[in-house]
Amino acid sequence: MLIRLTAILCALAALVVARPTSAADQPPVLTHCLVSTISEAQVPAQEAGVVVSINVKKGQLVKKGDVIAQMDDAIPQAEKKKAAAERAAAQEKADSDVNIKYSTAAAGVAEFTYRKNKEAFDSVKNSVPWVEVKRLELDWQRALFQIQQAHIDQRVDKLTANAKSAEVDAAEESIRHRQIKAPLDGIVVDITPHEGEWVKPGDTVMHIVRLDRLQVEGYLKSSQYAAQDIRDRKVVVSISLAHHPEPVQFAGQVVFVSPLVEASGEYRVLAEVDNRQAAAGRNDDWLLSPGVTASMTIDTTKDIAAK
Repeated sequence: MLIRLTAILCALAALVVARPTSAADQPPVLTHCLVSTISEAQVPAQEAGVVVSINVKKGQLVKKGDVIAQMDDAIPQAEKKKAAAERAAAQEKADSDVNIKYSTAAAGVAEFTYRKNKEAFDSVKNSVPWVEVKRLELDWQRALFQIQQAHIDQRVDKLTANAKSAEVDAAEESIRHRQIKAPLDGIVVDITPHEGEWVKPGDTVMHIVRLDRLQVEGYLKSSQYAAQDIRDRKVVVSISLAHHPEPVQFAGQVVFVSPLVEASGEYRVLAEVDNRQAAAGRNDDWLLSPGVTASMTIDTTKDIAAK
């Protein structure tokens, strides 16, 4: 009996040893993953002109909105001053009601003169020539029309002031276009023109790359790992670096799993990881660099992480 029990236990142990481990039981490890940038920009010139100043250097960390270069803006500055002066003049006229008051007073005098002469003509025949009465009536009507014209002129002056305000805004926009600003947080990796050089609209002035957060791309076998088990999972990216005896690791998360399976039977996995500086205070020295290859381990042992 003891011999039979021993034989059964040995057989069971052999089955356990012989049972292959499923790939799904192991955390996916993607090798030869490509590290690349999430965002970068070839910063262009928006207007034609001379670059009068370069405000940054290669390797310098910049923030979005920083003025990294300045183009000659003498002409739009002059246009702004001219438009601002014309706007002030038009606004001064628009705010003035002197012409309206004068036209109103002149119309009152013209009416009074006409009515007195008309009364005299009606009272004593031929005391005032009829032609003179009609001329005075015309003078009164002209004075009334001048009141209307004064109101029209005031409205035109207001519209002129608004038009000049638009010209000031256009000049300010032209000035802003000559301020070349960083479109994103990143590091300056290349500066194309030198101070004093002429550039055209669309010419690249600087190349800025974001390095504080990078993306890592790899491939998984669709026969071993289902896409729904990979989405939004935490990852650890490892890379061997000079002067580091052990692989350096970076934490991140899967941000995209391709729904397309390629001819090799693999689908693409994309994760984002936070980069680190090699030394405190060194903005130009990062541990993880775009273009290198790394390995990526995906944590499938826990529930899907919240985004």
